[in-house]
Amino acid sequence: MRTRRSPLWIPTTGAGASDWAPSSRTCGCCAKLSRTSNSSGPAMPTAMHRWSPSTTGSATRWSTRSSATSGSRKPEWGGARKSIVGVTGIGQTERMDIVEFGPEDGELVSGAFEVLRAAHEFDIPEGPPPHWGVFEKSLAHPMPDEDSTSYVALRDGKVVGTFRTMFPNRENKHFGMASLTVHPEHRRQGIGTSMLERFLQLARAESRTEVSLDTHVTWEDGPARSEAGAEFLKKHGFTLALTSVNRRCLTDAMAPEDEQTLMDKSVAAAGDEYEIISWTGRTPPELVDTMCRIDSMILSEVPLGELNLEPEVVDPELKEAKAVRNEALGVLPLQTVARHRASGEVVANTILGVFDDTEYTDGFQWITIVDPAHRGHRLGTLIKLVNLRLLREQHPHVRRIWTDNADVNAHMIDINVKMGFESVDALAEMQRKI
Repeated sequence: MRTRRSPLWIPTTGAGASDWAPSSRTCGCCAKLSRTSNSSGPAMPTAMHRWSPSTTGSATRWSTRSSATSGSRKPEWGGARKSIVGVTGIGQTERMDIVEFGPEDGELVSGAFEVLRAAHEFDIPEGPPPHWGVFEKSLAHPMPDEDSTSYVALRDGKVVGTFRTMFPNRENKHFGMASLTVHPEHRRQGIGTSMLERFLQLARAESRTEVSLDTHVTWEDGPARSEAGAEFLKKHGFTLALTSVNRRCLTDAMAPEDEQTLMDKSVAAAGDEYEIISWTGRTPPELVDTMCRIDSMILSEVPLGELNLEPEVVDPELKEAKAVRNEALGVLPLQTVARHRASGEVVANTILGVFDDTEYTDGFQWITIVDPAHRGHRLGTLIKLVNLRLLREQHPHVRRIWTDNADVNAHMIDINVKMGFESVDALAEMQRKI
């Protein structure tokens, strides 16, 4: 059984007017490092490219890159164990310990990553694999808008499961999330139940009244996914709150002539009212305030199903903190926006995330959102196409893009299908009151 909200993935999520789903609200690794992990701040100069149809994304841009993140580097072993809670699994006589760990606990870090790697290979081999460097660094650099802690389940000194708790620390303080993974060789032994019960204890201690986890499920004629994760959560009182469909496409999925035709139609629909601007890395200083405005729209614009979440307020300090985290993790955001010439406001925004590791060939579509007052001009399609060309130009090693959308998000799904995205599986977001 594997429920996902792991810090290895870059948010592929999406819903509503966006490619973003609740995992981004806080993210996490697949999908979802994310959570709208856009960047800001004047500390590092960022090249900004104003796009026009005649350049079709070919002009020189600057790229802010942090030190390389290796997906294959072996971890060092050692480190102290802490916060040990002894439990006994259902039907088991062996002692199992649930242990909090941090970046200094090399052996536990390595063991937790091995659980995630094995679960990926067993459960969702078609999906983007976890990345060692991003996982390791995420322990030292948590999301600034949540309090997160990582744990492992130990049996006879061996890591057999891992989970991470995530509690929003700005808005939505009634809410808590977790990723929870049991090694495929140690399932149906009460390990998942013990970790879930520990998470619920921690959530109650934080005065949280609603919690959520998500799990992969089969979607349409895609690869079969085990029902064990969803059944496990239902058994423990969770109900389905939102379904998001995972999709992928090759970076050259569209025939060149078809891509250009779609671009031409989008440019014509947008007209001369909007300026298209792209950059890599931190948000240019002159755009920080307007980007905070549109980022703050996300939770009020995306469909959240039965999840009870209030809009989040994004300010320059939070954007700066997220930018610092991205650089520390080796995560590179590529961003394209449409700015309304008359008002000067950014009214459409899209972000692709890649790792600073040329051996890792997957990229992730994070947010795409259009201000409701400016819809109907094909701005979403236009900025996604421009950003795709930016990705191919700056990161030619990236061959696949992953995203997900709420299953009810017909408009964004239509755009993605036109760009060549095909469904793979789905995420069932399950929630429970406590």
